[in-house]
Amino acid sequence: MRFSTATLLSTCLTSSLLAQADFDLIDTLTLEELMNLPITVSTGTSKSLSLAPAMATVITEADIANSSARRLSEVLERVPGLHMYPAYAQFQTLQYDIRGIRTKYNPQAMILVNGTSIQNLKIGAPNTHIDFPLTAVKRIEVVRGPGSVVYGANAYSGVINIVTKDAEYLSKNSQAGIRHGSFKTSEAWLNYGAIKSDYSYALNLSFSRSDGDNDRIFRTDFQKVLDNALPFGSNASLAPGPINSEYKKYNVNFAFNYNNFKANIWALIMKDGGTGAGIANALDPYGSYENGRVHTDLYYFQKLNEHSKLEHKLALSYNQTKSYLKIFPSGAILPIGIDGNFGGDPVGGVVTFSDGYIGTPGEIEKSIAYESTLLSEMYENHMLRISTGFSYANFRAIEFKNFGPNIIDGTEGIVDGTLTNTHGLNSTIYMPDENRKVFFVSMQDEWSFAPNFELTAGVRYDHFSDTDYSINPRIALVWQSSKSLTSKLLYGRAFRAPSFIELYVQNNPVGLGNKEVNPETIDTIELAFDYYPTTDLRAVIDFYYYQAKDLIDAQGVSLGNVGEQKGRGIEFEVSYQPNSDLTLKADYVYRHTKSETTKQKAVDAPKNLAHAELSWKFYHDWHLNANIFWVADMSRAVGDTREKVDDYSTTNVSLIHKLKNGVTLNVSARNLFDEHIYEPSPSQGALGELDDYRMQGRYLFAELTYSF
Repeated sequence: MRFSTATLLSTCLTSSLLAQADFDLIDTLTLEELMNLPITVSTGTSKSLSLAPAMATVITEADIANSSARRLSEVLERVPGLHMYPAYAQFQTLQYDIRGIRTKYNPQAMILVNGTSIQNLKIGAPNTHIDFPLTAVKRIEVVRGPGSVVYGANAYSGVINIVTKDAEYLSKNSQAGIRHGSFKTSEAWLNYGAIKSDYSYALNLSFSRSDGDNDRIFRTDFQKVLDNALPFGSNASLAPGPINSEYKKYNVNFAFNYNNFKANIWALIMKDGGTGAGIANALDPYGSYENGRVHTDLYYFQKLNEHSKLEHKLALSYNQTKSYLKIFPSGAILPIGIDGNFGGDPVGGVVTFSDGYIGTPGEIEKSIAYESTLLSEMYENHMLRISTGFSYANFRAIEFKNFGPNIIDGTEGIVDGTLTNTHGLNSTIYMPDENRKVFFVSMQDEWSFAPNFELTAGVRYDHFSDTDYSINPRIALVWQSSKSLTSKLLYGRAFRAPSFIELYVQNNPVGLGNKEVNPETIDTIELAFDYYPTTDLRAVIDFYYYQAKDLIDAQGVSLGNVGEQKGRGIEFEVSYQPNSDLTLKADYVYRHTKSETTKQKAVDAPKNLAHAELSWKFYHDWHLNANIFWVADMSRAVGDTREKVDDYSTTNVSLIHKLKNGVTLNVSARNLFDEHIYEPSPSQGALGELDDYRMQGRYLFAELTYSF
């Protein structure tokens, strides 16, 4: 009923064609197939990409397989206006700058796996080092702009939904593969699925490891700044030295379907994760992280009548993190406050940490969430979505350390590596045990009020037990004025609840929480045109403006609401596909972001982004993919006297050959010309300035995939 019967039939036909063609690793979608690809991330209901009431991008399994991207952060670079950057030094996993919105912990973009959030309580973003394995991914749906009406808190600057390979897909295209590349990086995986008479299942397994890129040298770290600035004679810095970027990762994903019941169980585990540039921007080659997250989604579907259905979802999650961190290295001489912390005021004395200033912050998080969603077309030309639910999450901190209240007071002179268990000592541990309860209700209507017009309107109410409630509306008008042109006028509001680290962290030399912080809010207006004049050409242009309030970021050591940010920009993308063997794509994004507090451009957010891509299938069994990324105009903070961050570009190339008997060979190079790429580090002000973060150098790999 929505839009037209012809549109609905076209979408169904495209889905049928995709079910047959999806499992060829080489074949890419035509522009028409891509535009009619059904997605759910924009509304929570199935909509074709071109008619979705949002600025959406879909990255298909073929896009991934035919490229050099093998990490989630690498493939997301191709989304217009999305820039990956190191949010803070100790996290290797890059964070998501969508439209220039970025803060210290960057939980503004919501990450979903099959529609369920994988954010944690502590930082509000995915786990440290979590990087969902692309070998298990069928497609990735990305919306730029607010998504709180459907997804609630943290669907702020955008929503990224990772859809895993299911039984229907894998029963026709099970896979196994191996990969080896630079930095002693290796990966092996198995994806298998089957459909039986009354049930089906899918299994995705993978393991990856890397020694990290030891050419990523951190020339001046925070310890060197302290060595030079403080009059205590310390010479403890390990800089210049390499960023610690090693890891081992395991993934298990199991999906099971039986009649109206579906279960999805997955575990992401990381071992021996490197500490990047160090938790305090002081090099830490001996530190490590471990993460483990086990998540279960249980679904039950009810068909109430021919017009309505009800979906019940129960989500259970267990998350555990362990770490060993030399916050400052062995031999560091530091001023210690009477509270036992570096930089504490008043100062109790100067202490030499013979084995390093050591902490082992970890946590255990447990959560349960229930959601019930009604989809109804009982009223002509309307699709009504009503959803309600609740969640309960519990956080327990774990920590051993050799500093802090009730451990030292600055009068010791020398402190060794003996660690004290701080659990239960709320005046000493880095965060007390906390919990959060959330209740929500949302309503959304998709109304085809005239031929080729659809109005989507909705509102959601969220109530948090530990912070403020929030009400967020959306309204979107989509007009398909002709077969070749679709116009969209969009408005949405979103919010982000403070994470636990922003509210409760204490006794921490890196940052302190603030129980008085308010939730972040954002209002966004967009005008977009999707132009498809011929079957081989598509162009999309989007104009947006947003006003973000109460952004939470660092204010010295403490965290707080730093004020308002306004942004406006243009996102332009074009695709040209003269035949089924050749696709050319390009996009350019201009982003103007300004802090209303400082009246300056937003710190570190690039103003210009561009991307160009060639995908060429030749001689039937060969495929060449090449892309170039350009990043420019990153502004320093007020008072930061370092030279401007250099603009940079990177080139990635893949050559793929389809061998006999279902075997495919992929030989790829990322950062082909080994450009020295830097992302900005935070300013240290009067003490001195850090080196910027060097990003990964040239990475070469070869991959064999066997489809059976």
